[in-house]
Amino acid sequence: MDAIIRLTRQPPAFFTTPRDKEAQVTPFWRSLKRMQLHNRNRIARRMIWASDVVRYLERFIDFPEPNIPSVEFDHEAAELDDIEAIANLVRDHWGLGRGPIHDLTEIIEINGITVLEEDVECEDMDAVSGWVRGRPFILLGDPNVPGPRKNFNLAHELGHLVLHAFATLDAKTLDRIEAQANRFASAFLMPQESFSSDVLGISLRLQTH
Repeated sequence: MDAIIRLTRQPPAFFTTPRDKEAQVTPFWRSLKRMQLHNRNRIARRMIWASDVVRYLERFIDFPEPNIPSVEFDHEAAELDDIEAIANLVRDHWGLGRGPIHDLTEIIEINGITVLEEDVECEDMDAVSGWVRGRPFILLGDPNVPGPRKNFNLAHELGHLVLHAFATLDAKTLDRIEAQANRFASAFLMPQESFSSDVLGISLRLQTH
């Protein structure tokens, strides 16, 4: 036991504390086709550990309750305009208007989603999300990514939590579900009506008058 403690660098209580065997998580893996099973198991377990920490802290802190609007979404038949409308619905539900979002982490946490940032040492994973014991979690796997990329990762995982609560993630549905989460992230971070009013053109060529 001493050798195990030294090797894993965990305190003895880590191995003696009773575990909730019923705690489960079904993460939305972005790289299901490439990501090795041992990495998926390892990172999913970290999300359950995070839930253990939150459950302990709830004895002393009142965490915000999850405030994710319930939407009707058929991921097999949905159109792009449907996703744009849902992204706007979430903005309205959270009172964000249509302007820029300056601190998405704070907004997400205020609305009851626990955000974790930890270097999980897995090149095949930028971020992952899932529900554990009725609470949503987002795990960012690289804390050093630039701010805009971090916001997109957060919005992408928010899209999964909003759109795909009842979707089955497998090799056949992965590409469609990922594309829908990307579309949600784009629409949530830059609503179409704001983009069209603020941006005069999308050409990179310098224009002179």
